[in-house]
Amino acid sequence: MYMEENNSEIITIRFNEIKEIRLKIKNKIKKIEEIKAVIKTNYINYIKGENKEYFGLDSFHFQNKVMELEHENMLKLYHFIDNRIYGDYYKLFILMTEFFNNHLNEKQMDRIKELKNIKSYPVYKDLEPFKLYEFDLIDNIHQDIILIINAIKDIYQENIMIIKEYKKQLKFGMNIDNYIINQQFINNNLMMRNNLYENYLNVYHGYHNDLLCKYYQKLQLFFNQINHHIISEQNSSIDSDDSSKDSLSDSPRSDIISNEDIFFSKKDISENSVSLEKDISENSVSLEKDISKNTIFHLRSIVEEVVDKEDISNNESHGFQMVQNKKKRKKKKKKKN
Repeated sequence: MYMEENNSEIITIRFNEIKEIRLKIKNKIKKIEEIKAVIKTNYINYIKGENKEYFGLDSFHFQNKVMELEHENMLKLYHFIDNRIYGDYYKLFILMTEFFNNHLNEKQMDRIKELKNIKSYPVYKDLEPFKLYEFDLIDNIHQDIILIINAIKDIYQENIMIIKEYKKQLKFGMNIDNYIINQQFINNNLMMRNNLYENYLNVYHGYHNDLLCKYYQKLQLFFNQINHHIISEQNSSIDSDDSSKDSLSDSPRSDIISNEDIFFSKKDISENSVSLEKDISENSVSLEKDISKNTIFHLRSIVEEVVDKEDISNNESHGFQMVQNKKKRKKKKKKKN
């Protein structure tokens, strides 16, 4: 019983979270529309201020068109998600109505008036994924589902009390054992099916909340992209208003690059050029010095190698001359003898 009450609390908390994120989305869309209106006014003022020279304003016009297209796509995605949320609740309501109509008696059906409300809701069609459904309609069908689940829990408890009374009749010799077993099965089946629908609803809450949170992040990114177009007090008022209310805080606008950050002044360029030329000249002089030192060292090594070779050759030639002179002396001695 504690788990059932806890589960009901979780359902209520999660649906309240869905309501909160939808409210944030609604407020953010409103702020985006305010920014769009200001940008459009600026564009009209530029057009009115020019009589002939319109060149360059076509880029501003294209910028507005891109922003309009992104805004339309964001709204289309939002309607697509809302459509899906209504479709999930409507299909669950159909399943519950069909099952309980076949497994509850007339007296029990009369107690659950919400089961008859299915006719008051528009039929959901999968082939119409962008059809708009008001959130009040989604809220109403969700409330009916919760009321039906709670009513079935009450009926289950009442059936348990009735079955206990049947069991008392067994003491008086009445052979209603199989009847009691059958009633227990029907009642347990009723409760198991009711728990199944409750779990379905819990799962829907989980991924509906996830879809809306991801959509809000995309919407926040789009807001940051167009927010830097607004200059003057209107921009600051929108930012301050937005940051005070949203728990998912807007990302800072310090990452937006201004024209002053992109384009340098002539003075900065000239100073950078002089500094660059100075560095290049110093590096060139240093490189030339290194090259000259290496060249001189290489030449010295070559000269030394040549001198060594000449010394060796001179020594060899001197030794050869000495050998020849000895031979000549020997010949002269032989002739004298």
